[in-house]
Amino acid sequence: MKGEEWQHLLFENSFDGIVLSVANGDILDANGITCTMLGYGKEDLLTMKIRDLFFEEDLQLAPLNYRDVLDGKTVISKRKLKRKDGTPLLIEINVKKIPGGNLLSVFRDITEREKNLQKIRESEESFRGLVENIHDMISRYDRDCRFLYMSPVGRKFLHFVPGEIVGRNLLELGFPPALAADGERLVRHVFDTGQMLHSIRELQTPEGTAYLETRLFPEFDDQGRVRSVITYSHDVTEKRKAEIELESSRQELRELSSHLQNIREEERTAIAREIHDELGQQLTGLKMDIYWLSNKIAPAREPVQHKINDIFELIDKTIDSVRRIAAQLRPSTLDNLGLVEAMEWQSTEFANRTGLQMQFQSGIQDLAIPPDMATGLFRIYQEALTNITRHAGAATVSATLELEMDWLILKIRDDGRGFDPAKVRNKKTWGLLGMKERALMMGGKYEIASRPMEGTSIIVSVPLPHSPGKAII
Repeated sequence: MKGEEWQHLLFENSFDGIVLSVANGDILDANGITCTMLGYGKEDLLTMKIRDLFFEEDLQLAPLNYRDVLDGKTVISKRKLKRKDGTPLLIEINVKKIPGGNLLSVFRDITEREKNLQKIRESEESFRGLVENIHDMISRYDRDCRFLYMSPVGRKFLHFVPGEIVGRNLLELGFPPALAADGERLVRHVFDTGQMLHSIRELQTPEGTAYLETRLFPEFDDQGRVRSVITYSHDVTEKRKAEIELESSRQELRELSSHLQNIREEERTAIAREIHDELGQQLTGLKMDIYWLSNKIAPAREPVQHKINDIFELIDKTIDSVRRIAAQLRPSTLDNLGLVEAMEWQSTEFANRTGLQMQFQSGIQDLAIPPDMATGLFRIYQEALTNITRHAGAATVSATLELEMDWLILKIRDDGRGFDPAKVRNKKTWGLLGMKERALMMGGKYEIASRPMEGTSIIVSVPLPHSPGKAII
């Protein structure tokens, strides 16, 4: 195929309109697309000049720049052509001089492109009108994690001017490397997954430490691909500081409560010791004295002997009461034998006192448990059994104490009437609250599960400290 044939083939099969004219504007040739675009037949176009295809008022405002074209320059402009029916056609025209001195004009219909661009402009104007009148800080990122936009609220908060933002990333804007890397990681995650993210980040501003709560959303193109990520950030500094202060206050209260509990345990231990040792010894001495007196009284005085026997029985009951009260204040088993043995003793006492079936199991042996932790777990166990006695209406109770990955796990289960935890959450259930607070003071967790007529389960988990020290085995 000869060169002229190739040129003719390209000329007629181009997707753009092509017009060949002489320097004075007379049209020499036009391809079929030009005829279709403008509604003219080719014979009509060959009798016309290039300027006949334009609106006269447009030419008055912006004349055709033939001088540059004749000087060998390519001139590209956006114009409106006049169809045969008088309606306008928005086109992009590319005019250049070709060998031989003729002019080649290439027309491209940009009507749809301009409509889309107008939609984009309107969308951008709507977007800006929205985001620039709300109090949240709004930003938009491209795939390279560079800013496409930042709202005035964000610029003011971060002390940026508009020209500093677009096309730059967080690191280039002066954010600390770790914070910039974390921010880009979140943006890339949204690009990769197409899923929304939420985060609260700490950053330094000229006014000091600030906290931003940010939600990141993907923006999709027509093919369903993420084309950008938009972020909505809200200054939660005051809220976060209040939360930190509240948590600090709660921690101080827990420390105070823990201190008071320790003092209480020390006082209970001292009182239990005094009752057991002093009062117990005095009652034993009294019993011995009465026994001595009974031997001095004549056997014939039977009423007196009966009274003395009654006194012996009363003293024995009082001694048992002293031991029971001392054990309730602070069981000596806990200090002398350890937590597991103390729980076994408490389980036996509970079964004997209530008549319920009670089973306690523990596989822990020779484990050093700090005294405060042993006391805390024992008191939680006591309180749980007390609650079962008062409220559960159970027939059987089971409990285990095990070690799992440096955590002591205490589980207590009853088959009682149960309850709805949601209904008692706002009530002053001091027993449940006390168990929870004791667990938290030990750095642990407290969980309770219950349903009406299905019993109740309590799980208390506390971490064992790694530092050596005095402990209860």
